[in-house]
Amino acid sequence: MMDDMPIGSRVLIDDGNIELVVREHDEDAIVCEVVHGGLLKPRKGVNFPDVALQIRALSIKDRTDLEFAVTHELDFVAVSFVQRPADIMETKDFLSSKGAYIPVIAKIERQEAINNMATIIDVADGVMVARGDLGVEIPPEDVPLAQKQIIRLCNQAGKPVITATQMLDSMVQNPRPTRAEASDVANAILDGTDAVMLSNETAAGQFPLQAVRTMHKIALVIESEMSKQYRGKLPVGAQNIAASVGAAACQMAHYLHATAIISATMGGSIIRQIAKHRPPVLIVCASPHERTLKVMNLVWGVYPVRIHQAEDTDTLMRTILDATLHHNLVSKGDTVIMTAGIPAGQPGSTNMIKVETVTKVLASGMGLGHKIVSGRAVICRSAEEALAKVEDGDILIADMTSREYMPVINRVRAIITVEGGLTSHAAIVGMSLDIPVLLGVADAFEIIREHGQITVDPNQGLIFTGVPNIT
Repeated sequence: MMDDMPIGSRVLIDDGNIELVVREHDEDAIVCEVVHGGLLKPRKGVNFPDVALQIRALSIKDRTDLEFAVTHELDFVAVSFVQRPADIMETKDFLSSKGAYIPVIAKIERQEAINNMATIIDVADGVMVARGDLGVEIPPEDVPLAQKQIIRLCNQAGKPVITATQMLDSMVQNPRPTRAEASDVANAILDGTDAVMLSNETAAGQFPLQAVRTMHKIALVIESEMSKQYRGKLPVGAQNIAASVGAAACQMAHYLHATAIISATMGGSIIRQIAKHRPPVLIVCASPHERTLKVMNLVWGVYPVRIHQAEDTDTLMRTILDATLHHNLVSKGDTVIMTAGIPAGQPGSTNMIKVETVTKVLASGMGLGHKIVSGRAVICRSAEEALAKVEDGDILIADMTSREYMPVINRVRAIITVEGGLTSHAAIVGMSLDIPVLLGVADAFEIIREHGQITVDPNQGLIFTGVPNIT
C-alpha cells in the first residue's frame, strides 16, 4: 500500500467529511496533512480516490466471513471495493473451493470499477451501485451519470442491479423523506434498477419501518406508471436461444394482453432474459430448486413458485399452471405466456414458447390414449339418453358403456366413465377407435357441469375446465 500512495494523493475518511493529503511515507507509515478536519469516530471508512490500490480483494477477515456465509447457506455475498473482474473471480473460486454456489454481487465504489464495468458485469451475478463510497471516490456530480450507465449495462446483460446508500437518508432522523429523496428513489426505478436498498435508514435510523413503507409506496406508484408505458425498448441483440425466447415472450405478452409470463427454469437464466425487458405483466419463476427461487427474489418483477420436478413438458406445464392458480397469481380464463425447455429438466435448454388460457383441474382418472381433446360435456345415465342428447364432437360422461352406446361413441371426442378397469367396454372401444378415455372418475356426475366446455388429457389422466388456447 505504501508503494501505491504517491505524494500529494488524497485520503478521505468518513464519507469524505475528513480530508488528508499524503506528504511523505516510508516502509512503516504514511504522513498526511489534514486539509479538512473533523471529529473522527471509530469504524469509519477510509477512501483513496486518486490511486488504484494493488491489494487483493479478499482479506483474511473476508475469507472468515465467506466461510460463515457457506456454513449458514446465505443467499448472496457482496464484495466491497471491486476494481477488476479478478476480484469477483477470487471470491467465486474461494466459494467453489468450499463446495458452495452463492451468487456474488459486485459493489461498485471506485473509479477503477467503472472503467472495468462491462467485464465486471460479465463475471458477477449482480451489481450494487454503492453510492456512499462511490460519491467519495469520484466527484459527486459524476455519480448520477455513473449510476445510469451501470443500470443500463446491467439491464442489457440481464444481471440484477441494486441502487443503494442515502436514498432516504433524512429518515434517519425524520419520519418523512425530502422531496429530493423521493425523486431519487423514483428516478432509480425509472432508470431500470432491479432493487432499491436502505442501509443507515434501517440499521441506525429512528424510523426504520416508516422508511421501508415510504420506499415501498414510491416503488408502487412509479411502477404502476411504468406498466402503462411498456418499456420493451432495449435493443434485443439476442445472441442465443434463451435471449430470443425472453424477448419474444415479452412482446407476445404485450400484444396479447397476457396476465403473466410463466417460465420453468432450473437455474433462472431465462428469467433474467425476460425481466430485463421490463414487461408489463407478472413474471413467474417456476423451479424445483429452492436456491434458484431465492436468487430470483432479487430480479425485477419476479414471483418465485416452487414446483415438483416433471419428466415431460406437458406434465411440467400443467404442474406450473396448477401452482400459479394455487398462489392466486393467475385466474381461470387468463391468457399466459409460458416458456420451458425441451427436453424438460435440462438446465439452459429453454427453447419453447406457448400461449395458453388458464384452466382448472376438475377431476382425475386412469387415462388411455394420447390426444388432448376439448368439447361440450354431456352426462348420460343410459344409452337411450345418450342417443337423444349427444352431438358430434361432444365428450360423453357415463357410469359405464356397452354395445348400445356404439352409435354415440363413434361421434364423441372422448369418453369419461365412473367405472374403472382396463377390461371395461369403454377401455377396449377407446383403444380400438383411438378415442381418449378416462376411467374411474368417481365423482364425474357431481363435478362436471352439464354442457360445460371441458378438456380431457389422457396423458395425465386429468379433466380441466374450459378450452385451452394453445399455440
